[in-house]
Amino acid sequence: MSSEQITHLVEELRLRREDESGINGVVKEYGSVLSELDASKAAFRALSFEVEILRRRSDQVIEREEAVEHAAKLEKRTIELQKEVATARAAQQLAVSSAKNAAIEALEARETSTKALQDCEVARAAAAANSAKYDEIERALTVAMHERDLGRRQLRESEEESKLLKRQNDELVLRLVDDKQRLVTEMNSMNEMIAKLSRENRLLSDQNNNFAPAVGASIQLQNTKNNTRWEPLLLGSVSEMSSARTPLVAHELCEIHEICFEAEEGDFLWTAGADGVSQRLDVQTSSKLSGARFLTPQSAAVLSVDVVRNLVATASSDRALRMLDAGTGRLKLQLENAHGSRIICVRISADGRCIFSGSADRCIKMWDLRSSSTSRAVRTLRTPSACHAVACNLSLDTIDSGHRDGYLRSWDLRGSKDSPSSEIEGTAPILGLVRSPKSIVALRRDATVHVYDPATFGRLVLLSHDHFQVPSSAHSVRPAFSPDASHVAVPSSLGGCVIFDLSTGLASCVLRGASAKSSLKNSGAVAPTTSVSWSRRGLLVASDKHGSLSFWH
Repeated sequence: MSSEQITHLVEELRLRREDESGINGVVKEYGSVLSELDASKAAFRALSFEVEILRRRSDQVIEREEAVEHAAKLEKRTIELQKEVATARAAQQLAVSSAKNAAIEALEARETSTKALQDCEVARAAAAANSAKYDEIERALTVAMHERDLGRRQLRESEEESKLLKRQNDELVLRLVDDKQRLVTEMNSMNEMIAKLSRENRLLSDQNNNFAPAVGASIQLQNTKNNTRWEPLLLGSVSEMSSARTPLVAHELCEIHEICFEAEEGDFLWTAGADGVSQRLDVQTSSKLSGARFLTPQSAAVLSVDVVRNLVATASSDRALRMLDAGTGRLKLQLENAHGSRIICVRISADGRCIFSGSADRCIKMWDLRSSSTSRAVRTLRTPSACHAVACNLSLDTIDSGHRDGYLRSWDLRGSKDSPSSEIEGTAPILGLVRSPKSIVALRRDATVHVYDPATFGRLVLLSHDHFQVPSSAHSVRPAFSPDASHVAVPSSLGGCVIFDLSTGLASCVLRGASAKSSLKNSGAVAPTTSVSWSRRGLLVASDKHGSLSFWH
C-alpha cells in the first residue's frame, strides 16, 4: 500500500474519530492497515533480497562468458603458434637442404675449376703449337694476295685485249654487212637479169617449142598485196641486212617504249617516250611534225600508245589514260588514277568505241568512249597477276591478255562473267601480244614466240632464233604482223628485229638497225629494240632504248 493510501486512511480515521459512532471501527481498520503495511515492508525486503541474488547471478554469467571468449582467443592463438612452429620447422629443413646443395655445388665447382685449369693449360699448349701454323698461313696468304694482284693485272690485260678484239670484230662485222649489202645489190641485179632472160626465154620458147630455158632460182620475200620487195633470201636461209634508211632520233637521250602507225596507209607514226612525250612523225620525210606533240604533267613516262582512226590513246606511269587528237596532238580526254598502279599497255578497239588498259595492279579495264560518264570503267577484269599486254579481235566480243605469271588468258565480253573463258599456262612472263583472225602471237621473256589458234586456243608453233633476245628489265615489248598477217616481226635486245614466217615457223629475215648519231657517248652503237610497227604499205619501223627509229622497206 502506498503512502497516499495510508494518508487517505488516516484522514478517514480522523474523520471517523470525530464521528463518535464509528471510532471503534476506525481503530480496527487502522490496525489492519498497519498490519498490511508491515506485510508490505516484509515483502519489499524479500523482493530486494531476490533482486540482489539475481544481480549476483548475472555478474557470474557475464564473467563466465568473458572466460569462454578468452578461452577461444587462447585456443586460436595456440593454433597460430602451432602453424608458425610448423612453418619454422619447414624453413629449417629447407635451409638445411639448401646448405647441403650449396655444399655439393661448391664441391662440383671446385672440381670444374680444377678441370678448367687443366683445359686452360692444354689450350695454352695448343695455342703455342698453332702459333707456328698461323705464321705459316700468314705467309701463304701473302703469297696468295700477290698471285691475286698478278691475276688482276692479267685480267685487265685480257679485258683490254678483249676490247681490242671486239673493236676488230665490230669492224669485221661492219665490213661483212657492207659486203653483204653489196652482194644483195648484185643479187638484185642478177635477179633482174634472170627475170629479163626468163622473159626472153619465154619469147624464144613461143617461137621454138624445142627450147626450154632453165632459170636459176632465188627466193624473194614479197608483200602479196602491194608488191613491196624485200632483199632476197637464198633458198630460205636467214639473211642479215642493214637498215634501208638513215635512223631518226625521235626522243633525245631516252627510251621509246612503243610506236604505232596512225592509219593503214602508214604515212604517220606515233611514239611513246620515257621523257613523257607522245609525238607524231612523218615517216615519208623522217621528220617531226610541229604541234602534234603532247607532254604529260611532270614528264611522267609514256609506256604505251595506240592509234585508231583519229584517236590516240596513251598510258603513263602516273596511272593516267589520255586520249589525244591524232591530227593536232591536243588532249581530248584525260582519266586520272585510272588504275591503282602504272598502266603498262593500252589498246583501242577496231571501231574506236572502247579502250582496254592493262596495269601492274592486276586489273584489265574496259572504257566506253560513247558513255556520258567516261571517268568510270564500264568493266573491270581482275587477274591473279600484272597485265603486260592486251589484244582484241575485230568483233569486240573477245580480248586476250598476257601476264607476268606466264598465263595467256582469253575473256568473253558477251556475258557478265568476269573470269577468263580460257587460259594457257606458260613458264615465262608474256611481254607482247598481237592478234589476227588466224593467229595469236605471244612474245615471252625467255626469248620464245608462241603462236596460238584463236578458235581452239591451242598452240600452233613455237618460234625462236639466236638473234632474238628480250631485255631482262622490259615490262612490255610490242611485236607486229605483216600487212597480210603471214609474218610477224619481233624486236630484239640485240638490235633490230627478227621476221618469222608463220606458215613454216622459220625465221625469214633478220633486220639489224643502228642508233642514229646523237649526243650519246655510244653514238652509232646498236641499241636494244623495244617495239616494231608494220604499215599497210610495207614499211617496217623499229624503236630502241636510245630514242632512235630504224626504217626498212
